[in-house]
Amino acid sequence: MKTLCYFLLGTMVLGKGFAQDTLKINPQEAEKRFLEKNLFLLAKQYDIEAAEAQILQAKLYPNPTFIASLNLIDPENQRTLHIGSSGQKEFSVEQLFILGGKRKSEITLAQKNKEIAIAELAELLRNLRYQLFQSYFTIHQQNLVIAKYNEQIQVLDSIIKAYEVQVQKGNIPMKDVIRLKSAYLKIYQERSALLQEQIQQNQTLQILLQTNQVILPILKENLPNQMNFLPAYPELVSLALQNRQDLKLARLGKEIATIRVRLQKQLTTPDLALQLAYDQRGGAFQNQINVGFALPLPLWNRNKGNIKIAQAEQKASEILIEQKQKEIETEVLWAWQSMQRSLNAYEQMQKIFSQEYEIVFEGIKNNFRKKNIGLIEFVDFFESYNEAIVEYQKAKMQVLFAALFINFVTASDTYKFEN
Repeated sequence: MKTLCYFLLGTMVLGKGFAQDTLKINPQEAEKRFLEKNLFLLAKQYDIEAAEAQILQAKLYPNPTFIASLNLIDPENQRTLHIGSSGQKEFSVEQLFILGGKRKSEITLAQKNKEIAIAELAELLRNLRYQLFQSYFTIHQQNLVIAKYNEQIQVLDSIIKAYEVQVQKGNIPMKDVIRLKSAYLKIYQERSALLQEQIQQNQTLQILLQTNQVILPILKENLPNQMNFLPAYPELVSLALQNRQDLKLARLGKEIATIRVRLQKQLTTPDLALQLAYDQRGGAFQNQINVGFALPLPLWNRNKGNIKIAQAEQKASEILIEQKQKEIETEVLWAWQSMQRSLNAYEQMQKIFSQEYEIVFEGIKNNFRKKNIGLIEFVDFFESYNEAIVEYQKAKMQVLFAALFINFVTASDTYKFEN
């Protein structure tokens, strides 16, 4: 089954034509589809709606309570449900008034929870977008390397067939064919490993883009050359501290902790319950109307334990902000250094690797067929050429990966991947 998958994917990527179930897509199209189709993002948006509903709920005032008391048994008159003009009934309405600013604090907490939902969505978007382009660039790099492997496999295959004919004629020893086949198998196995990795990357990309089609990234050949700049480290740090939603979440955590401290202190203020009551015959007077109130006395419970808990959480939130800032600064430094190394490596590879490699390879290949060079020299050059091709493609793509990482740690579009 795995062999079949390799064959199908290899045919799709390397063949003369592409299968109909292939989705050819450039970076802008991939991001647009991702934003429109990704179910993780769509589901997370409902958290914002839920937070808005919490704000609405926090603004609502407690409902009044209606109480009715009706006579069930009148022992003097030997009647049941004696509630007429000569009977007894009592009605009252009670309304709770929240004092001490508790309601305002509850509304503020609900508003902060909405901000958290928005920040969490943005943070999810940042992480998924990074994962999207990681897989996208990886597949593109693999396609370039696999295409080169395919060309080399075809060259070796034709040479091996010709050598096998000469072996049968007794013109060359079998060990030469074995040596060529060993080089062939090495490249074939490397290609198979890449195809296996590419299947996994495609699965990730298919989930993010919500498609069953096999993804074929379309990138400009000179796209890495558009990334040949590196902003100053302090500039990137400032950008990250301004944009990072995980830092904003930490700051919101502190704000919420502060509000909770205030709320726990406000809870020591009793709420007032006012009551308006009508009593037909049960009081001192007939048809009397009474007014009353209820107010808890904060004698034994002053909410000290919950206040201390909230204060401890507030102090912890301050430490978390400082820790998150240090993490971000470290991540930005790592990304900045990685981009610097990648640009330097790519610049060196451009100086070393050029079209001359292709010309020399063609010359070596033709001279080997004409028997102007020996088998060992040809195989050594072939393997060195193969390694150079792979390293050159890695250097090109590493620039894109490093640029993507800077975008990720700064939550920005410092580098634009535009075709």
